[in-house]
Amino acid sequence: MLEDPRESQSSAPASELSRREEWTAIPLPIVQPGLPACELRWERPIEGDEQGAVEIICVAAGGKRLAVKGGDEREMLAICGSCTIPREAARRPCLYLLPIKTERDGQPRDYFLCRWFYTLRPEQPATKTDWMCIGCRFWFPRPPVHFFKDLERVTQKLIQYHQDVWAGRITFPRLYPPPVEWPKPVPRWKQFLQDLLVLWQGRMG
Repeated sequence: MLEDPRESQSSAPASELSRREEWTAIPLPIVQPGLPACELRWERPIEGDEQGAVEIICVAAGGKRLAVKGGDEREMLAICGSCTIPREAARRPCLYLLPIKTERDGQPRDYFLCRWFYTLRPEQPATKTDWMCIGCRFWFPRPPVHFFKDLERVTQKLIQYHQDVWAGRITFPRLYPPPVEWPKPVPRWKQFLQDLLVLWQGRMG
């Protein structure tokens, strides 16, 4: 039985997770023209920093730091500028939809998971939400994102779950029997010669 990543233990200490869940999402203003607004780009104080520095993180990437506010923001501009999550997640915001951003084959990828069905095809999760969410019978309106106190932790677990699947650390039982290899058909001329040989051996015997 596969372990549900939502119920597995997190690698981070419980005290740290408790403090993280108390942080409140602060909408990040547009850093420069053309950068899409995103409700999963949060600001929070850097823990233990005596200067009161603030980091900008991507919740869809499991809390990965994009930049330090007031510092070099080129990496954030590159990541957020090409991100498809704000557009796709806004099609039909759902309580069960969980976007993740993770690396695969050395490239950053955007995937969209349904909390109901993410285990059905984890080797190839959805990259768009148009066919996945439009008309879904399980759709439920999503409340404001800051109500999800465990969003970062759940995202981390689902990212790790998919990384384990892709790396072969999690395998699945075969749902169908292995394909049957049928014998190749014998050419007619060869079958004719075999019949003649049998007939000749019968007469000689």
